[in-house]
Amino acid sequence: MRGKSFLLLVILTMFWGLNFPLLKIGLLYESSLYIMFFRILVAVLFMFIVFHKKIKFPKSIRANIFLFIFGLFNMILFFGFWSIGEGTESASLSSIIIYTYPIIVIILARVFLSDKLNKYKTASLILGFAGMVIIFSNQLLVKFNIGLVYLLIAAISFSSGAVFMKKYLININPITINFVQSLYSLPVMFLWAFFTEKINFSGFNIYFISIVLYMGILGTAVAYSIYIDLYQHLNVSSIASYFFLVPAFSVVFTLIILHEINSYYTYIGFIIIGTGIFLTSKTPKNKKNVNNNPLPK
Repeated sequence: MRGKSFLLLVILTMFWGLNFPLLKIGLLYESSLYIMFFRILVAVLFMFIVFHKKIKFPKSIRANIFLFIFGLFNMILFFGFWSIGEGTESASLSSIIIYTYPIIVIILARVFLSDKLNKYKTASLILGFAGMVIIFSNQLLVKFNIGLVYLLIAAISFSSGAVFMKKYLININPITINFVQSLYSLPVMFLWAFFTEKINFSGFNIYFISIVLYMGILGTAVAYSIYIDLYQHLNVSSIASYFFLVPAFSVVFTLIILHEINSYYTYIGFIIIGTGIFLTSKTPKNKKNVNNNPLPK
């Protein structure tokens, strides 16, 4: 991987790692779905102002439908269930559950794209499952919250979006994909929030506005554009292992900002899952010259 791509991946994972403790703080001021609505709104406004010359709406109905479906997986369901789930779970645990994403992608690619499993991918699935069992069993022993299920749904939705994008949206420029998916997701997220939650206008203070600006601009407009661009130019297996950095950064940021400490079981599960994520980037020696992209263009 080239130095520029590696730097972009580190920046991306830092931006997304910081999202988790900031969302936890934001939940003190506003309900979960409205936070995500305002996050998307800020992203749309920022991208329109800054990148409007690079945004080119697809002319075909098919392409627009695909962009809506991508937004459904990648924003509406992902953002919605993540924010609701983090309302009952710690920020760092939320990031660990959601960033089982590279391992879930392997399963989805095998089922929907007939991707072949090698020994490393098989090992990553076993380790990922083992790590989840440790985390979930500990939560069951202490106190089970439905938030864990919501976070897992969010992870599956995020993973589904990655598979869908790599298969159907590979030839559309990243800025356009990010802007259009955000634009199409905005009214749906608003309706979900409007019919299920109450907006808290008294929570609109400098802290909440700063959090929404960060999550909307750096965490969505910038980070998602980097994410989409990298997925279009690199194969999934070459970047998947780096998403281990998101929960790693999240654990550090959460400890510094929120002074949040999890159980030993959570950290053990995190290490096991992280090892599994790392293995997703490995290729058997006798297959080095084979295109091992699990999500073909």
